[in-house]
Amino acid sequence: AKTRAWNDTDTIRFGLTAKVSDSLTLMGAVSKDNTPVPINYVGYELPDANAMVYSMGIRIKANDNLSYGIAYLHDEKESLTVKQGATESQINGRFSGGGADLLTVGMGYTF
Repeated sequence: AKTRAWNDTDTIRFGLTAKVSDSLTLMGAVSKDNTPVPINYVGYELPDANAMVYSMGIRIKANDNLSYGIAYLHDEKESLTVKQGATESQINGRFSGGGADLLTVGMGYTF
């Protein structure tokens, strides 16, 4: 097993929910997510880096019992350069273009 030596990190999040009408709610958020992986332990199997995360969504209340919504999240990783000999796995390279895009669709029914 490889040593990971992960650190505790802080994440700063800011979100907003706006009820436009009785049936329509808009949501948005932004966050700064710091990686727990110290530079000395970054490897090809875990090229983690700090990230900015942006999200937005909409929720529609169809009636007293039924609501549905859709949300989108974009996770944008910062570029990371690792010099040979700087890590336990002795890699040399640049990690860039990392991140994720997520789309969620949901429905809720209250009995």
